[in-house]
Amino acid sequence: MRGSNNLSLILRTSRAILASDVLRQRVHSVPPRLTQAARVDVLVSRATHATPFLSAAHDFYRSYCDRTGTGGVNACWSCGSRRDVSTHFFCASCGVILPPSPESNYFEVLNMPPIYDVDQDDISTKLRTLQLQLHPDRFSSKSKEEQGMAENQSALVNEAVAVLRSPLRRAQYMLQGAGIEVGEGHEGTIEDPELLMEVMEQRMAIEEADGDEELRPMRQHNLQQLEESRKQVSAAFADGNVQEAAHETIRMQYLVKISDTILDKLSST
Repeated sequence: MRGSNNLSLILRTSRAILASDVLRQRVHSVPPRLTQAARVDVLVSRATHATPFLSAAHDFYRSYCDRTGTGGVNACWSCGSRRDVSTHFFCASCGVILPPSPESNYFEVLNMPPIYDVDQDDISTKLRTLQLQLHPDRFSSKSKEEQGMAENQSALVNEAVAVLRSPLRRAQYMLQGAGIEVGEGHEGTIEDPELLMEVMEQRMAIEEADGDEELRPMRQHNLQQLEESRKQVSAAFADGNVQEAAHETIRMQYLVKISDTILDKLSST
């Protein structure tokens, strides 16, 4: 009974939205063959930027659809076909562009296995293919909504590529998927005394370094440390030891910061 009341509330909200000036001029463009749930989802989604209330109502509606399997976010906005888990960009039934799924996984977006040792050449190939498929020129004659979906999908692809190309961001992303936060804003204090001493000594050496002749050997040493750290993270993930992967990823974070510090000082000398 409670679920029925929730759906009734959502439908009343959608009817109020339909009566608003926000969508009055757009109702005619919604395909009439959609299921009721998918039809409401299209209408409400077009108003999500109108007011915070509409955005919140849409989030609530989508959550309801996910729990009940009534379509909505899991259905194509054009034909109402069920959106398959592997369908990230285009509807398998009618071929229209789809908005990014809130459940998008960067490995799935690039159709790659969820492992740490990714193939960088494969990433580049996938990027070129998707850039062609999502190029703005392909959607120049489409509706503004479809153009916006293509832009959002393209942004998702670029973010996925940026994350999976970076050894550090890739490790942080995989750990986040395992429920462990070690990224920006989650570094905390260094609890490992050896790591603390290592970081302090390198920072002091960089501060005291005078000119390229002293900084360049430090840069080479830092690159070697980063490569060793990458191998340690890779081995930990391969063994399924996420705690060890997290520990080494924290070390990698500080090594990357040291690298940035060296490069900044090199550029200023």
